[in-house]
Amino acid sequence: MDQGMTFERAINWAVRHRGLALSVAAALLVLVLLVPLPSPVLDLLLVGNLALSAVILLTAIHVRSPLEFSVFPSVLLGATLLRLVLNVASTRLILTSGAGGLAIDEAQYAAGRVVYAFSEFVTVGSWQVGVILFAIIVIVQFVVVTKGSTRISEVAARFVLDAMPGRQMAIDADLSSGAITQEQAQRRRAEVSREADFYGAMDGASRFLRGDAIAGILIILVNILGGLYVGLVQYGWSWAETLSLFTRLTVGDGLVTQVPAFLVAVAAALTVSRGPTRCDLGETLVGQLTARPAVLGITAAFLGLLTLTSLPKLPLLMLGVGCGGLAWLLVWRRGNEGSGRGTAAEAETAGEGLRWAPAAVARTGGRPTTGAGEQDLEDLLTVDAMRLEVGYALVRLVEPSLGGAILERIAELRRRVAGELGVLIPPIRIRDNLRMEAHGYVIYIRGARAAAGRIYPGQLLAVAGDQAEGTLVGRETTEPAFGSPAVWIAPAQRAQAEGMDYAVIEPADVLMGHLAQTVRRRCGELLSRRQVTDLLDRLRHRVPGLVDELTQRMSMGQVQRVLQALLREAVPIRDLETILEALGEFEDVHDLDAMVEHVRLALARTLCQSWCGDDGKLWCVTADPRLEDAVASCLARTSRGTTVTAGPELARRVIDGVEAALAQLRRRGCRGVILCTPAVRSALRQILAASEPDVAVLAYSEIESVEVEAVASASLGERRLAGAVSCEERE
Repeated sequence: MDQGMTFERAINWAVRHRGLALSVAAALLVLVLLVPLPSPVLDLLLVGNLALSAVILLTAIHVRSPLEFSVFPSVLLGATLLRLVLNVASTRLILTSGAGGLAIDEAQYAAGRVVYAFSEFVTVGSWQVGVILFAIIVIVQFVVVTKGSTRISEVAARFVLDAMPGRQMAIDADLSSGAITQEQAQRRRAEVSREADFYGAMDGASRFLRGDAIAGILIILVNILGGLYVGLVQYGWSWAETLSLFTRLTVGDGLVTQVPAFLVAVAAALTVSRGPTRCDLGETLVGQLTARPAVLGITAAFLGLLTLTSLPKLPLLMLGVGCGGLAWLLVWRRGNEGSGRGTAAEAETAGEGLRWAPAAVARTGGRPTTGAGEQDLEDLLTVDAMRLEVGYALVRLVEPSLGGAILERIAELRRRVAGELGVLIPPIRIRDNLRMEAHGYVIYIRGARAAAGRIYPGQLLAVAGDQAEGTLVGRETTEPAFGSPAVWIAPAQRAQAEGMDYAVIEPADVLMGHLAQTVRRRCGELLSRRQVTDLLDRLRHRVPGLVDELTQRMSMGQVQRVLQALLREAVPIRDLETILEALGEFEDVHDLDAMVEHVRLALARTLCQSWCGDDGKLWCVTADPRLEDAVASCLARTSRGTTVTAGPELARRVIDGVEAALAQLRRRGCRGVILCTPAVRSALRQILAASEPDVAVLAYSEIESVEVEAVASASLGERRLAGAVSCEERE
């Protein structure tokens, strides 16, 4: 019992102080350089070096990303230093093998059993064969593997550093569109920085591989020449005995250190050549080589034709039958998988508010169908609060079994919107639609088309920024969420696009950005009466008197309309208690616009802070008095509130003036904010709703505890139509 506890404590101590292992190893390496090693200790170190190299190679194969093996440059340096130290130790033992009057038969074991075993087993007892094998290994390692790995490291480091500004812009674009959270953006930026550091370190560490190969050649020459001198001059051995002994031991020593060096060089080449993609190298290699059964079938036929020549037929037939059988097996397996997917009806993750239903697949035959008669009657009678329909070419972005991650990202979007705006958007139903254009998608809200777009899996969307230089060859389009000019490009053009300061976005990120923007703009429509009831019920547990008092004065429908009006202008309703207190203070519960303006005043501090820049200032444009007068002249008071009766010409002039001022604000990298008098705030927002849905219109009375920086003044645009009149002139 005591021994078991002592052993456990020793293990725990070793785990807690594992960081000391590197320091101890460095000290031991220095000791090996200075102190002659007994041959058994050298055997242990040589075997450990071989095992370490095998571990490095297997780790490089199995990691899913080079960054998962980010210590590889340091490991490579340490392994190289270990081999050089072992070379020094083994050279000392080889050259002193005849010391003490040992006979030549006994001297062959002086450098250890491992060196002797390599010299006998690998060279088959012939030092000439050993020299040739050693030369081949060194040539392959130095000329092919090491040189290629060094070149790849140089190119990878250069391209990664050149692409950093563009990748940072892409992360900023994803963050601004809502496709990722602030934490995800920070994680991606850190990953970009780590990737640049890794490839930069690999560029330097690969130089050690070349130096190690050169050192191996020089060491074997020094060992042979030094051994000849020691054996002939000091020990008095014959020329044949001396040449045989020292050549075999030197070749054995060279092989036992160069084989691990070769493994490490291959590991370095595999690591830097796979790129930054996250994948298992073995799975990806086998998957891509067997992705096309026709290639394996043609290979089998080619091997069959070679049997007609004088080549040995048995190995050709064995490999040909193997390739043909593998091709048939792959075709058969894919046929079964296709029929299995055809009978799938619906995969639902209700806990996250997602429903993925392949609408184009019949439930009973496995054949695609577009007829409504095969659908459940409940589906025909139900109107989804929000639905996303995709063409068949986009199914792989959604289907989890095909690697699609849209379902998980929509779940994250729902959580993010709940945290930002204080409302949980209803479940989003996702369906494929064979009637749609293959690369198209449509977003529906309450059964009505809200947004649409087109994306191309396998390509990348390059969005031109303000500093973008030059043009890219590709399919010109506009970014669907914000309407910026963009180009669909091939993945091979990513580095070029990022170097030209384009933001490069993945197809799934484009779809998620558009979906997130649509959700934020139309969030008010998604707030149902039942959700309002749930919100009030949760608040009732904390402040029951407030909720009961308000529900006696206002109906649930009136509360819903107020909350919807706030959400339409991206005003968070998380502080529901403050909103209800403001509504409880208001007398006329039938004037919706007045109630909304009163609630906005209560939320003034939240409004200002949500639109401030990183410097804490509210950067904005102000409305010119003439523009405000023109808008005020078109206000009409009704029993339901205030309506705007501006004609098309006046509305266009207002929009032109505001957009001209906002352009100056956006050139500074600021979001669109307009300040105006409280009397026209709501009307001005209604006029701008269609053309500038993401612009905030704030009243001067809503500014609280924040420094304001006005960049420009929005004035009325020029008249466009002769004879156009304002609202006052029509009256």
